[in-house]
Amino acid sequence: SIVVVKAANDLVTPDYVDRAAEVIQGSDIVLIQQEIPEETVVHVSDLCAKYGVPLILNPAPARPVPQSVIEKAVYITPNEHEALVLFGEEPLGEVLRRYPNKLIVTEGKKGVRYYDGSQEVVVPGYKVEAVDTTGAGDTFNGAFAVALAEGMSLSDSLDFANRAAALSVTEFGAQGGMPTRREVEGGSLR
Repeated sequence: SIVVVKAANDLVTPDYVDRAAEVIQGSDIVLIQQEIPEETVVHVSDLCAKYGVPLILNPAPARPVPQSVIEKAVYITPNEHEALVLFGEEPLGEVLRRYPNKLIVTEGKKGVRYYDGSQEVVVPGYKVEAVDTTGAGDTFNGAFAVALAEGMSLSDSLDFANRAAALSVTEFGAQGGMPTRREVEGGSLR
């Protein structure tokens, strides 16, 4: 199980972010999630849009997201439950079509699903013996951000992220399960 003690996260305010605006402006990509206050998420999306820095929104933990943030994010990476919170009961295929190459829905061991502008694409997951799924989404998002920042294609970035997430569930704990770069790049999972 995961326990969140929000003390430090609640201190990530828009003013706090403004003190790092220069870092954001010089970034290749920004990855943000929702354990921080909503107004900070909105503010970071505004800064990224202002500076032309791509923003990945990992909408976890699940809560509604302002439409302005959805529009400004370059990628949104909900799992299936988070997609329901964001988009309601609208069929997933319709939501994917509305956000081509932007909405990336993670589906656990099945992989990830997105719409490429002409068809739904599934980037398959890797078969592993899962020990603990805690932190798999965080691992996926971190690896996805790294791959994109390094210039990998969307498809290759998603495969890299799937590989990292698969490896993360083979060990216990959110941090303890996160693989190293060498582990993600080496060996065979399929």
